[in-house]
Amino acid sequence: MVVKFKMKYILTVLFLLLSTWACNNNNTQHLNNSDSLKPIDKPTTIHKSNFDTLAVSQGDLNSDNNPDLVIIFTKKGEDTAFNPAPTRPVEILFGQNDHSYTLICSSDSVVMTHDMGGVSEAEPFAYLKIENGVMSIQHNGSMGSFHWLLTVSFRYSLTDKVFYVDKIITEQEKYSDNISEATHETVVKTKKDFGKLPFSRYSVFKSD
Repeated sequence: MVVKFKMKYILTVLFLLLSTWACNNNNTQHLNNSDSLKPIDKPTTIHKSNFDTLAVSQGDLNSDNNPDLVIIFTKKGEDTAFNPAPTRPVEILFGQNDHSYTLICSSDSVVMTHDMGGVSEAEPFAYLKIENGVMSIQHNGSMGSFHWLLTVSFRYSLTDKVFYVDKIITEQEKYSDNISEATHETVVKTKKDFGKLPFSRYSVFKSD
């Protein structure tokens, strides 16, 4: 089931939101989008009074020359009021010829919770971006001298009308003054490794 949102209901407050996010987030990568954003509100089924917006990215995901949207939400007070930490919903919306947006799919298991970055860096979310028709989400974290990055990308199948995981890149690095003890490893997995993995079935909470 898809939900359609007319622009007359959503053309209002993005610039105010961007100002708020800039003040509330020291990590400017949370708003690092590959395309310029138009003034839009959050076109979503999520109850707005309970959620804030962590990141928004805009770009053409389905090759129809209309700008699409990806929005990541956070539960208000997620870092103080909840145990366990609440999930962070992600919504993908396709732009229409009449300048409305249609909610295509959503997931609660694509973005890590706020406390999964490790002792040294509790916040794991790094960025959301759309580039060349591919949506990418990166997380990072550290514990002492050990650092890691996880980047997952999704691509829309025009044939199946489904988003699939395109690539999963894992980087692990250990810093050390002793060069012989320092390590760096990058692992890239593609469809050859995990097959057709839909957006709806991917979970950042499950290890391979």
